[in-house]
Amino acid sequence: MDMKNIWIHTLMVLNLALLISCDDRIYPNLESEDPVLVVDAFINDKNEEQRILVAMTQPYFDSTQIIGVTDAIVTVSYGDPATSVTFTHLENGIYTSPTGFGSVGDDFVLTITAHNESFVSTSTMNRVPPMDSVTFRYEEISGFGTEEIFYIGEFWAKDPEGAGDTYWIKAYKNGQFLGKPEEINIAYDAGIGGEGVDNLVFIVPVREGVNPYDESDDNDLGISSPYKDGDSLYVELHSITNETYEYLNEIQVQTNRPGGFGELFATPMSNVKSNLSPLDSDSETMVLGFFSVSSVSADGKKLDISQVPKED
Repeated sequence: MDMKNIWIHTLMVLNLALLISCDDRIYPNLESEDPVLVVDAFINDKNEEQRILVAMTQPYFDSTQIIGVTDAIVTVSYGDPATSVTFTHLENGIYTSPTGFGSVGDDFVLTITAHNESFVSTSTMNRVPPMDSVTFRYEEISGFGTEEIFYIGEFWAKDPEGAGDTYWIKAYKNGQFLGKPEEINIAYDAGIGGEGVDNLVFIVPVREGVNPYDESDDNDLGISSPYKDGDSLYVELHSITNETYEYLNEIQVQTNRPGGFGELFATPMSNVKSNLSPLDSDSETMVLGFFSVSSVSADGKKLDISQVPKED
């Protein structure tokens, strides 16, 4: 996960952290809250630098800044017998390891020591199917008496046999991660609800969840084609645990509201659970965020409209 992408994900989590607690609902008339430790620890087996962020939340209405914890001890152990990896502080609470590690089936333990207290979490690296391909299709969309040409991206992969696999599908347009809350694309087996979709090719809403539909004044539809000639689409399929699936789903529900971020103050927030906890079972210290490990398959393609079949 590169620097820009970890900030996109972390700021989304931190905005929620300003509004929720593990035990209580927070109401709009509250104007301040004590800082809370937040951990963003999504790592994978890709041959690239892995990053974990350890930070403190800020008071209400000051979500533009976070304060990284720069003196934490961050370790991840995995496998049997266990191998331990110590992450090194880079800057502003970001801790790094040179490359991904572990294998499918490995159990992982994250331990973070900060502010004279230790926090732990566990996760498992689950299987991921290979990515078969990424494709584009031509579509003419009618609206208000006009027809607009759209190029729709899709990825192709098949969920393996055996119910209960969950995934996070990450898409990159021209190298930029599609990280808006409404662009979170998760799947349970080959679908969304998980019933009757085991061991199938991923369903259309999941396959096409890699398209950014931005607002546009250039046509009567009010949105622009997700991709234009020369654009690239790169898709990663991340295996995640069922617990991570529920966490991402809850983040999407809590942040993707019609009124935008301001609507988060309109009603009491429901809880978004963390899978981190103090090592001392008697501790009352709050910690937010999540630890997740993934195995990843990926593919990408550059759009050449001359190679995309047109509708008859």
